[in-house]
Amino acid sequence: MTLKISNFKLYHPTDQSILINNFNLLADNGDIIGIIGPNGSGKTLFLDFVYQLNSVSTAYFLQDNEKAYFTETVKDEINYHLQNIDTNIVLENIIPDIKALGLNYNNIRYLSPFVLSSIESKILTFVLSLLKPHKICLVDELDSGITLEGKSKLSEFLKKNSNEKITLIISHDNKFLEDICSKIIRL
Repeated sequence: MTLKISNFKLYHPTDQSILINNFNLLADNGDIIGIIGPNGSGKTLFLDFVYQLNSVSTAYFLQDNEKAYFTETVKDEINYHLQNIDTNIVLENIIPDIKALGLNYNNIRYLSPFVLSSIESKILTFVLSLLKPHKICLVDELDSGITLEGKSKLSEFLKKNSNEKITLIISHDNKFLEDICSKIIRL
C-alpha cells in the first residue's frame, strides 16, 4: 500500500487560520513516520484527515480516549471487540501483544477496564484499536506519560508490527521518534 498526500492544506477549525500549507507525504508499507510539533500545530487534525480518507483500512489510537469501554472486565472488553470484527483473531493472539507492551493479562483480565491505571488503559485501548484489520496505523501520543521502559517496549512493538502497514505516530518526544521512525515530519 502507498499513502500519497499532495499539496495538503489544513485550516484551524475555529479561526480558519492555516496550520499546514503545501504539505506532501509519500509513505509505503513498512514506513513508520513520526509527526512532531508544538501543541496546536495541527498534528491530531492531520491524523483525523488521514483517517477520514482511509477509515475502512485504518486503525486509530486517539489520545485521551482510554476510558471508552463497553463491558465490565478486560476479558469481556477484548471479546466485545473481537465479536465486531470479521477476522479469525482469537483471544490467545492478543495476549502476547498485551504482554509485549508491559501488561500481564492474567493479572488484569477480570478487572474492570475502568480501574486500570492511565498507562494500562492506554495500552489496552491501543491493542483494541489494532484488532480492526488495517493497512494504516495512526497513533496519537501513546507514549505520553509512559516510562522509559514502556517506551522501549512500545518502540520494539511498533518496529516488529510495521512490516505490512504504514504507521503515522504523533509524539512530543524527539528521541522516541528518532529510535523508530524512517522519517520525522516537523509541524
